Amino acid sequence: MKKYCVIEGSTVINVIVAESQEIAEQITGKQCIESEDRQITIGSVLVDDILKPHASWVLNSENVWVPPIPEPTFEEGSGQYAEWNHETNTWDTIQVEPAP
Repeated sequence: MKKYCVIEGSTVINVIVAESQEIAEQITGKQCIESEDRQITIGSVLVDDILKPHASWVLNSENVWVPPIPEPTFEEGSGQYAEWNHETNTWDTIQVEPAP
């Protein structure tokens, strides 16, 4: 089975798994585009029939989508990770408490 992005307007509103694009569109009633790209998530944007992870990201010389600001790094085991905020075009730092 393949992964399909459900498109409304030019924004990915859902990601589903289906046997074909036709079935995905039949289930959702919306335009669906196949995506093997792991960067594509809800909120990604369709531009010129290409799915961008976020509207502000650009293709680098290796044809990989990159943010306008490099992702911060954290010390391993710190419980912190970065999540792109498409509204502010910055990275949010998320703190995860260790499991008991």
